[in-house]
Amino acid sequence: MSQKRLIMYAITIIAFFIIGFLVNRGYLENTIDEEVYTSTPIESNIIEKIGIIDDYRRIGKSLDISKNDNDNVLTLLSYALDRDTLILDYNLKLNSSMDFIKNLSHVMVISVDGVSYTIEDFDHSNIEIFDKISDTEYEVCKIIKLDSDDIKDKTSCNFKVFLYRDTETIDSETVAEWIFEFDIDKKDISVFNKYELTRNFSENAKVVEVTQTDLGTKFSIILNDYTTEPDVHYYVEILDEKGNEILQPNLEYLVGGVKTDIITKKINLDEKLTFNIYETFSNGENNKSITFDIDLSKYLKIKEEDRISLKENKWKDISFEYPNTCLVTNDPLSNKDYLSISYNNDYAEGIIYISRYDNIYKRNLNEIAEDFQNLEYLGGYGLFDNYTIYSYYDGKNKPHDIDLSFYELMELAKNKTVTVNGEKILIENVGIHDFEVVNQKNTNIDGIPAIMWTEIDYSSTTRIVFLKDNSIYEIKSSGSIDNKNRFENLINSIKVIK
Repeated sequence: MSQKRLIMYAITIIAFFIIGFLVNRGYLENTIDEEVYTSTPIESNIIEKIGIIDDYRRIGKSLDISKNDNDNVLTLLSYALDRDTLILDYNLKLNSSMDFIKNLSHVMVISVDGVSYTIEDFDHSNIEIFDKISDTEYEVCKIIKLDSDDIKDKTSCNFKVFLYRDTETIDSETVAEWIFEFDIDKKDISVFNKYELTRNFSENAKVVEVTQTDLGTKFSIILNDYTTEPDVHYYVEILDEKGNEILQPNLEYLVGGVKTDIITKKINLDEKLTFNIYETFSNGENNKSITFDIDLSKYLKIKEEDRISLKENKWKDISFEYPNTCLVTNDPLSNKDYLSISYNNDYAEGIIYISRYDNIYKRNLNEIAEDFQNLEYLGGYGLFDNYTIYSYYDGKNKPHDIDLSFYELMELAKNKTVTVNGEKILIENVGIHDFEVVNQKNTNIDGIPAIMWTEIDYSSTTRIVFLKDNSIYEIKSSGSIDNKNRFENLINSIKVIK
């Protein structure tokens, strides 16, 4: 072989090695990102505006599930789960133009080991971000506070979206309803770091925590100065010390009085930041209501593991343990003693209610469980001597209040006609709270027989009842994921004073 041909042959061999290396590394035809994200990466205008699109693609999973209700099409595009945040991205195409933004309602039911937990719009710091594509098409990003430590490798999800004609009107027409069933596929999530600020920078809004996660940087903020008017949102803008936008306004907003997570792109934790909070009205009026600066390099420190000690509380005929961070309120009402345990003095963190009633109707345990379910059905909310319920127009009588005894209310709950002062009361003429009883079972509290069940409608409530001498004890809790372990821990800690 001639020297010239030998050189050409060597160059060819080297070229093949280089090409193979580049292809394997993703530099030829496909980039590294395309290798990681798949050939059709997730697209989202909203996630891109937040600034976390690259990490969302890496962590997220494409769903592409569409449901049609009366030519209103909702397509669930993708989701990403990052330790304590679940982001759902979907597209909504309406059959006609409407100011729907304030009329959307979401309900997420998470099923873990056969037990369901419901998360609603008003739970925790759940917010939604909207991007208008046209008068009849929107992209919506739903951000849900969720602790993935409570999520198994694959967890069943039921995601419901309701579109109402007007949420300000009772019994408003439902324009459309979509229900999706899918699994959350929990991937390995790296450990995140939580930080706290050593001082407060505003009386009206407080940054209580800063978290670095796989998705980005999260600022947990409590807004103390706010109105409850439904057409008002409090949008957050974050700027660096040069005035560059880290988070643009009119994207993410705070829920008044509730610790709300504001998600941004990953930032260095030695930044000097400016927070602007705008009071924004539905007519477009925008007022800067709160502004403050934070030097993260000076006032941020790593958050130590929460060392929450347990306190024992003896109350009536029982004792139980609860974290020392809780606010416990005792509220005697009629023949009922009422105790509420508020976690971290924050409604969003969950409340557990303990009630004690005199067993004035001499009911056994099975009857008591049925009584509580009937009372919830008709809005009785406890064992009392008398109840006042609301009767709607029945073609003869105008809407009015009706006073019923306990036994009359029980008869009405069984769909029987009750006559009060000569007026016949039917179940269809009164307001009811319709729900499904699931997972009812016999159990025990410190060796004493008890019955536990969950009531599911657009939310869920778990109750347990038991008898001690002539006292009825009822313990109930919202079924949110955050409150599940707290409820179980409290139940397991109860000791009955013999």
